[in-house]
Amino acid sequence: PVCPPDGQPLISANYLVNLDSVAVPDRFDLIQQYVIKDDSVWVAEYSGTVYYPAVYKIARNSTDGPKWGPLITVDVIVRLRDSEKQTDHLLKCDSVMIVRTD
Repeated sequence: PVCPPDGQPLISANYLVNLDSVAVPDRFDLIQQYVIKDDSVWVAEYSGTVYYPAVYKIARNSTDGPKWGPLITVDVIVRLRDSEKQTDHLLKCDSVMIVRTD
């Protein structure tokens, strides 16, 4: 694909994975993300559909982010909602590499 000289806006794909391969209950949903690079934060709602690549995995995407990277690391915090208990939880993943997808 052709890319403008100053890059393209960041697209984020986040996955919630149950490490023991047990199904993630359908009461959980990823609703918002915070991508942190140094002193800058990209806050984004997830767009579109919730994907279930496997019973133990939820996937959500965000688009139209800042023009960061590739080949830099960021910290990612996701807001996870439990619709049954009406509570939100924050999950953090440090040092996530931004890669090119072309």
